[in-house]
Amino acid sequence: RLHRLPNTDWEKSQQMKQDDPAHKIKLFVKHNTAPLRKKGAGSAIFIHIWRDKGERPTVGCTALPEKVLKKLIKWVDPEKSPLFLVTTAAAWLEPYEVK
Repeated sequence: RLHRLPNTDWEKSQQMKQDDPAHKIKLFVKHNTAPLRKKGAGSAIFIHIWRDKGERPTVGCTALPEKVLKKLIKWVDPEKSPLFLVTTAAAWLEPYEVK
């Protein structure tokens, strides 16, 4: 849908190894990107295919089973300014618990 090759030096520096099966498909999360980059605030985040069924960690990315990632890519609409939120189920549900 929105695939394009990197065209700036920064985008090229963020490219993952092209022969890495975990990165054969991925979703780019626009985090700390130009023109509003802030030094020390990290860089782009990728949601990519997990390794060893989620047993191997990533380096700042989020990893999902390939089938789930493909569904997510079809579902996300960049025109609607999606929000990438990382939390636990308990923290997410806590405000809605009836006490």
